Amino acid sequence: MKARWLVSGVALLLLACGGDHPRDAGVVAGNEPLSGTTWRLLAFTDTPAVPIEGEVTLSFITDSTFAGGAGCNRYFGGYHLVAADSVALGPAGSTMMACPGALMEQEARFLSALATVGRFGLQGDTLVLEGPRGPALSFLPATSPP
Repeated sequence: MKARWLVSGVALLLLACGGDHPRDAGVVAGNEPLSGTTWRLLAFTDTPAVPIEGEVTLSFITDSTFAGGAGCNRYFGGYHLVAADSVALGPAGSTMMACPGALMEQEARFLSALATVGRFGLQGDTLVLEGPRGPALSFLPATSPP
């Protein structure tokens, strides 16, 4: 009797751990076109042009992680493509160094905007990340001149 309960329990555990999870439904195979480029923040596109202090970068890595520099601290997280123009970003973690006030405010604004991203688009060589209220951040490849 105990063996039957044990086998049933293991079977239920395997069923719960295996198969398609709802959060994985619709995930696009591979992470193109985002992976393979390091992007440099060009602008916060939801407000009038504000000069970017420090270098803010974003890289989508082929193992479904993202990372970069937020001007002062390094940040990182996970992501997956949901559709050809939709991306789901996990929460970002970051280092916790203190920097001058304006740079810290910009960094907080950047990480906050990044947390809202759900769509992306490429316009020429510019990557535009969109939140629920439309375009939020635009980037150029880091190898492009500022």
